[in-house]
Amino acid sequence: MATSRSINRPDLLVAGANSSALFHAVVDRLAELLPNSSRTTIEQASHCMHAGNSTAYKRAVLTLHEQNTGPPPEPARPFNHNNAR
Repeated sequence: MATSRSINRPDLLVAGANSSALFHAVVDRLAELLPNSSRTTIEQASHCMHAGNSTAYKRAVLTLHEQNTGPPPEPARPFNHNNAR
């Protein structure tokens, strides 16, 4: 069985600025246990930060993703029957 310290992938620990002290304590402990984690606090949000401040939450998730995989690919162009061969 793997221990938390053997997890070597990037993890994002997210807390809402208005979350309870208990929630922040849990995130603090997870940050200690996960060596390759980064942490962010979402302003104007509580425990449901993806709903309370969806713009900041998406930005945090996309930033972690881009730091580890590069920018997302360009969206596919719509199919155009006139250009199909």
